[in-house]
Amino acid sequence: MYINVYNVLTTINNKYQLNADEIYTYMLITYASGNNNSGILTTDYLDRMCDFKKFYKYSSRKSRNVKKLESLILSLKEKNVIVINGEISEMFEVEFIKDLSDNDVSGYEKIESSLLEKISKPLEAYVYITILKWNTYSKEEYSASYEQWAKMLGCSIQTSYDVIWNCSDKLLIEINQGKYIQREDSTGVPRQGNNKYKAIPLSGSKQNKKPTESKNDKESFKEEEGNVKKSGWFEYGNITVEDMKKYILSDNPNFRKVCENKMNDIDRRTKAKGKDFTVIKEKLHKDAIQQIEKEDKSHAQSLIDEVGDVVIRTKESLIPFEKYNNETIIGFWYKDEQTSFSQTTNQHETTMKLKFISDDTDIEKIINYRPIEDDSWKSDENDNPFAGLD
Repeated sequence: MYINVYNVLTTINNKYQLNADEIYTYMLITYASGNNNSGILTTDYLDRMCDFKKFYKYSSRKSRNVKKLESLILSLKEKNVIVINGEISEMFEVEFIKDLSDNDVSGYEKIESSLLEKISKPLEAYVYITILKWNTYSKEEYSASYEQWAKMLGCSIQTSYDVIWNCSDKLLIEINQGKYIQREDSTGVPRQGNNKYKAIPLSGSKQNKKPTESKNDKESFKEEEGNVKKSGWFEYGNITVEDMKKYILSDNPNFRKVCENKMNDIDRRTKAKGKDFTVIKEKLHKDAIQQIEKEDKSHAQSLIDEVGDVVIRTKESLIPFEKYNNETIIGFWYKDEQTSFSQTTNQHETTMKLKFISDDTDIEKIINYRPIEDDSWKSDENDNPFAGLD
């Protein structure tokens, strides 16, 4: 089923042009009408539908949201894109005008109702429809600066930036970032050209579907893993230590691509706000490694006791050194011989401590941590205060 969002509704400077709130309301009442040409509605029902389906609400207070909906529906009526029969404050019938035309602008786009379930702000719907309309009629990518988007959407440049990348996170649009162009003025500082945008079809139809690489990544990963547990990599917002741990331990190229795309997006956003995501990313990575180490320690101890050798932490599991076969190494466990002077016995005593190293994973270096013979482990000279003091 489709919501008919007419081409002219987002065409600038024509009598049918709607703003973002009006576009969203148009979609909402069409959805509530069962995607038919008409429907019997109440604004109270629309308000409850927003709650039930978790659609965006203009206000958290019921009375204010209902009044806002009534105002926007009347605005749609005044712009002659719908016909209202009955009192707007009570039960009313809405009819959608099938054919709109204004000068050289005519026709409409078919937008699936699933768009309403994907967006969380009216501006996101407006962005998607604008890009889709251009892609469809020009057969080219849509190009605009954030300043142009801000003017079109009636918001700040920062808000336009956030909305655009929200749409990308939700797999509504594909963004091809503008290339950097050398300035010819006295500054000589390169400037970035406008991004180019392509709407990702919402349809499951193979004929019309041309998914982006990131969409394929997500679908492929979910197909391989089954219905995966909810993860920050597949949700809008920040990522957690647990999310980073899943990324570190995954060898699935599709899933890793999804993660890397999201981290790149977060990096762009934080830079736009004058912050540095690199520090946050490094902290998440460090904490994730520590969590892996904590979870693996007892198993690593048992395995080392059993095989008497270094144990390597790959993306999949813990394995003895002898069974290593070019897997990706996360880190390795070994026994460190530490010598200390005992005041009780008045002599040096050697103790064995289990240690994990995650930042030195060259297989040739790992060999240096293996026991010499019969469980006689080499000491780590960096940690041994008595090294070289014979």
